[in-house]
Amino acid sequence: MQRVWNRIVGRYLAARLGEAAGYLTIAGERLPLYGPALALFDRNAVVPLPGHRAVYADPDLSAVVARVLSEEELTLSDLKARVLKKAYLPQGKRPLVLFPRDVSTSPPESDDLFPERTRLTLAFTLPRGSYATLVLNVLVVGRFC
Repeated sequence: MQRVWNRIVGRYLAARLGEAAGYLTIAGERLPLYGPALALFDRNAVVPLPGHRAVYADPDLSAVVARVLSEEELTLSDLKARVLKKAYLPQGKRPLVLFPRDVSTSPPESDDLFPERTRLTLAFTLPRGSYATLVLNVLVVGRFC
């Protein structure tokens, strides 16, 4: 369901914000990257994981969910653990937008492994369940740093 959730959020952001500044491919899904435009969203905005009890109050989001599930030949009512065998269907909500906290960098210094280069240390804090490697990929691919 994570892949479906990623697609839902990616398409919802595209519908609300238009053309992305860049894209990142995760598990075969091409997801849009947005820079400052994300400030338009409430930092506490969440999107429910798809499930038979999920409620999508925003009509635009609800329409995106229906389209994405239709592509998978599913409906929300199909997403019951007792109906789907061997399926893990987590419930809950995930943040719509991820904002790293406590961001800091060290001054550039000589790199021990590559003497012709410099290095710096980047530190940040993420909410539980977030992936630091994805944040780093966005920084490299998206050029938002």
